[in-house]
Amino acid sequence: MKNLTEKNIDNEQPQTVEGHLDAIMIDESFIDSNYKKVTVDDLPDWYDEELFKRGQLYYNRNVLSIHIAYLIGLIAVFLIPTIAKILTFTKQTSTPCLAYKRYLQTMIHVIKLHEHDIKNSHSKFYKSLNTIRWKHSTSSKRSQENKHNGILQKDMVLTQFAFVGYVLLKSEKLGFTNETADRQAFNHFWRVVGHLLGIPDRLNICRKNEFETTLLCQKIITEISNILKDPAVEFHALTKTALQGLRAIDPTFDTDVFYKIFYEIHKSEYKKEFNLYSNIIYVYRKSVIASFRIPIVGPFSRIFWNKYVKIVNWIAENLPLIAWIKFGKTQSKIYLYPHSTI
Repeated sequence: MKNLTEKNIDNEQPQTVEGHLDAIMIDESFIDSNYKKVTVDDLPDWYDEELFKRGQLYYNRNVLSIHIAYLIGLIAVFLIPTIAKILTFTKQTSTPCLAYKRYLQTMIHVIKLHEHDIKNSHSKFYKSLNTIRWKHSTSSKRSQENKHNGILQKDMVLTQFAFVGYVLLKSEKLGFTNETADRQAFNHFWRVVGHLLGIPDRLNICRKNEFETTLLCQKIITEISNILKDPAVEFHALTKTALQGLRAIDPTFDTDVFYKIFYEIHKSEYKKEFNLYSNIIYVYRKSVIASFRIPIVGPFSRIFWNKYVKIVNWIAENLPLIAWIKFGKTQSKIYLYPHSTI
């Protein structure tokens, strides 16, 4: 990412994938640190209601696969130095308990973006969206007040990639249904969400069509794969703490297994030897995805595992017994909606 050719940025979206990536990577502007609440009135003029709703339905048909893709994306952004520094500065992920709370809240907010009504300004879609905006603005302002860099628009776009890239690029490996119309709808969903989160259209990683977005994401994942060969020390620290925290959501979650899958996705080798438990979990995880592709059995397997993940998510939000036992009821309590965003 460091050796991309620099060029001037104008107010128009670049005409080529290469130009768009160059524009993203040389942009040094910060997000707006003054929190502003958005409503349905802030939808862009290119918003397509039918396409957006189809993008939301795509989530409901691929819940397990999307959660895996989003988790891979979450860990991938730890490889971006400026993002890693912000996360380290906020100290909100410095222990497994804090990481559990931060990423559980992130997961719940993202789920609500997928499941609630974008045309109702009082829906949980906007409650979660505005909470995310508030958190970004607050973290950026605190960082700048402490003589650190704020959150860059570039970092916002690379985080957007984390939610889009692995869904579009690794659909076969992660067991997605993969119709072109659904991919276009998913692309539109995140294009709209990115816009509402404050990403300028000229930088938005989701372009007007899914094909160009996929090409752009392919270039980014290539750069991320190169960084993974020699990551900064913050990468492993943030990753291990996050994965330890996530065990409070799913006790079968195995850190070594996830590392291996993460490295495989990026065409690298995870060299640590597995113990018996990790080998069992690895085979189990791969078998679930493989079952989606079995004729006749596949659709039923997908329905079962999608419902299973939704149940796990409901328990994590409403009755997190594992977290209570692991961290304590008071310490693991989350607050989804800060007063200022409601």
